[in-house]
Amino acid sequence: MKKLTAVLLVLILCLSVFAGCAKNDEPAVIDADATYAKYDPDTVVMTINGDEVTWSEYFYSMYSAVYNLQYYAGNFAWSGEGPSEAYATNEDYVTAFAEESVLFYRLMNQKAAELGIELSEDDEAYLIELVENDMLSNCGEGATEEDFNKFLSTIYLTRDVYDYMNRSALLSVGVYYDVIGVNGEKITDEQVAEYIAEAPYVTAKHILLRTVDDAGNALSDEEIAAAQQKAQELYLQLSEITDQAELLTTFDELIDQYNEDEGMLYYIDGYTFTTGEMVKEFEAAAFALEEYQVSEPVETSYGYHILLRLPTTGDSVIDYDYTSGSIYTVKDYAASYVYDQLLRQWMDEADVHWVGDFENLSPSKIFG
Repeated sequence: MKKLTAVLLVLILCLSVFAGCAKNDEPAVIDADATYAKYDPDTVVMTINGDEVTWSEYFYSMYSAVYNLQYYAGNFAWSGEGPSEAYATNEDYVTAFAEESVLFYRLMNQKAAELGIELSEDDEAYLIELVENDMLSNCGEGATEEDFNKFLSTIYLTRDVYDYMNRSALLSVGVYYDVIGVNGEKITDEQVAEYIAEAPYVTAKHILLRTVDDAGNALSDEEIAAAQQKAQELYLQLSEITDQAELLTTFDELIDQYNEDEGMLYYIDGYTFTTGEMVKEFEAAAFALEEYQVSEPVETSYGYHILLRLPTTGDSVIDYDYTSGSIYTVKDYAASYVYDQLLRQWMDEADVHWVGDFENLSPSKIFG
């Protein structure tokens, strides 16, 4: 499991997340005010490729992680198990989140300059609108710039850092498009294939003959026996077909006639998935098949399945948004994966220098 992704890092500057910071009903295990006051907001904590990172920026990133822990876990121990397997402890999570967040924003500015990427007039208009919306939602009607800046100080941000992070987040989109392409068109077929194998992914169509009703209750013994018999008949019919084109055509015809999985209405070219995403019997059967091979009836808690494994390609659909109708393909995911690896490389290669004692800063000590 990877640590932080570009998308996650961009999302940390979401002011609504901190709207409840001052509420008395929130967990109060950290004295953030006292910790933030230990240094002047403009104190330089580190440099990244020569660019200075101030205490305001670093603390905001660090407290974002602390607040996430408070919000989702309540009172927590620094030595407690981290929120994912990527972090041994909660302290490891806070440290990594803070450092990688400030790295991300600095690198996006630097890469944008290196690639000649600038914000458009529409981007600038969006930033103005963003400020107006944040002022309205956090300070109310008629709020002034001074009111908004005072609000930002309550969540440990200076206005300069707020503006900088928002611009960086917007520039990061331009960097992504320049390197990966708007629709991932700049990644290669080889990179897609490597991603498929790395996951790994498998694609399969299936015919489901249900043995439970919509509420999950078992059908009658007679209905279950009939489903089992029909599944066996379909398997025997399909196993006799040796021509690939005929097999695909016949399988689709039988899906239309017998399949009781409504999800196949949306995933018409089959399900594309990796380990741990399907019921174990279905997953095991799909991975055991060769491409264009049909399975014997596979029994799961849903009923009897006949699977047909298909090649997984960049166009294979992994996710379907039922609300918007948007689809997300293997290539979409591969593009994000490739960019994530590139971002990790940029972070590893960055010239990071801590200033003074900040090199030994640990969340448990500084918040203590």
